[in-house]
Amino acid sequence: MGDTLTQLNSLRLPLNKDDIEVRISTQQEKFFSFLLYKTARVDEKRLSESGLIWENDFSYSPNGDLVCKIKYFDERINQWVTRMDTGTDGANARGQANKGLFSDAFKRAGFKFGIGAELYTMSNIDTQVWADMQMYTDRNGNKRYNLPEAIQYEKLFVSEYEVKGGQIVTIEISCSKGVIFSFRDGKKWTNNVLLRNNNQQQQQQSPQQQQQSPQYIKQSPQQQQEQHIKQQQERYIRQRQQKQKPTTKTANWLDEILMTKHNTDLTNALKEFGFTIDDFFDSWNPYLEIKSKYLNKKN
Repeated sequence: MGDTLTQLNSLRLPLNKDDIEVRISTQQEKFFSFLLYKTARVDEKRLSESGLIWENDFSYSPNGDLVCKIKYFDERINQWVTRMDTGTDGANARGQANKGLFSDAFKRAGFKFGIGAELYTMSNIDTQVWADMQMYTDRNGNKRYNLPEAIQYEKLFVSEYEVKGGQIVTIEISCSKGVIFSFRDGKKWTNNVLLRNNNQQQQQQSPQQQQQSPQYIKQSPQQQQEQHIKQQQERYIRQRQQKQKPTTKTANWLDEILMTKHNTDLTNALKEFGFTIDDFFDSWNPYLEIKSKYLNKKN
């Protein structure tokens, strides 16, 4: 048995940089922004390491919201104390909305203990990053934007992190190619070499050199779509070779390609990528949904 107050205070300590995940929250024509978040595993680990006697349960409120209650035994008053919160729709993972809902409710209840509460102060930091975004047209004719080619398939992570007085004062976001974004001493910095390198190179070229450069050639919507498909195909093959779980973007692309471009037989469509239908669906269960959609459409 430990001191309850000390145990509760340990929950409020700032997160470690390895506890924080990074994802892109906005992708527009000339910029993107990112979001920092914690996973439910971080809350569970922090609670377990605190020394508190704790438990959690889920229930639904009268209006249908999922409620997570985290209880701990307070030795000072010799009784259980409960803190709770509700989850949002939480459909961050394709086909796993229910799991996301429970996870979100648990994380939000964890915030009530102060676990990762400093993440809320990220709203005070301008995370908008100006970059040369890659435009493409989706199957409905809408313009979409991918990250710059240099970092499009990179995993982003927090490489430096400091909190003072409950506020994030230093944050550094990196990938395998280097630092992309940093905020320290109230100033923001972005890596223009990675994010805007194409424009910088063209500015240094003569007009004649620019016209000879493949980057200078204006592509038609069809060419842009074909380039986008090629990039996504390379991404898919790379993930398959590395036995990585596909991302939501990849799932959307597969749904688009297998359901529209290859509207004949799914087995023949997969042959283009060197895989059999069993190899595809037996390995990645979430993609049974795509198989079901395809078969329903075919029938």
